[in-house]
Amino acid sequence: MTIGVIDQRGLGRWMSATGHSRLTHALSDIGRPVATTRRIALFSTSNVAGTSTLAHLVAATLARHRAGRVLLTASTLTSDAIKAYARPSEDELNPLPVEDHDRLTKLGHIWLGTPEVNDRFFDVHIVDGGTLVNNVDIPADVRHAHALCMVAPFDRSRAEPAAALALALAALPQRRSVTVAFTDTDQNRSPWPRLAAHRLAVPAAVIEHDPALPQGRTPRATTARVATVLSAHLLTESLTRDLDDAVLDGIAPAPFGGHR
Repeated sequence: MTIGVIDQRGLGRWMSATGHSRLTHALSDIGRPVATTRRIALFSTSNVAGTSTLAHLVAATLARHRAGRVLLTASTLTSDAIKAYARPSEDELNPLPVEDHDRLTKLGHIWLGTPEVNDRFFDVHIVDGGTLVNNVDIPADVRHAHALCMVAPFDRSRAEPAAALALALAALPQRRSVTVAFTDTDQNRSPWPRLAAHRLAVPAAVIEHDPALPQGRTPRATTARVATVLSAHLLTESLTRDLDDAVLDGIAPAPFGGHR
């Protein structure tokens, strides 16, 4: 298959396009209508991969360019945590199930919710799957996603298990869409992720360190550009996949050797 690296050059059909047309295509794909809720799960095998930061960035990018609601959930978001935010207006809450009103809040254009929220009333549901306890027990909210994004750090020793698991997931009969996102959260600046991304048998994103992200500030233009293409790619992939009743359990990934 053709290997796609999402960075300043883009992925897939954006790869050979100019910067302007690449973003135009990506923004067009981000805004495309959906018939049913699309679920995109981001998760990692490492505690410091930046999964929550990237999940928020993808959700914010989609919400900013879509007319429909975008939901972001995480296991760390509880009803008590939701109460710390300002309550959405009654006009915003009225179309949603009453039982979910205390489980939801808004942060900018994004709806934040607890994992119990009924996502049928949202266009896109971004799942912050956090860190897997091990490489075998995949949480239900991750298993039920239409598109998966494995978040891996720049550090090679911690990124290799994530890449191996991504390849194992992509090889399963369920044919889930799997993308790897290498994120430089600790200013590692290693060249290895970019080299590995070109060799992976799944699409990969390379996101350089951006000090604005963990501080909640506006990301750099280059970061925003990569986030736009990555978000469009994940949404497009989610629209091409239909879920079945099979579960993603019992995975035993082989050691990742794509860099060799």
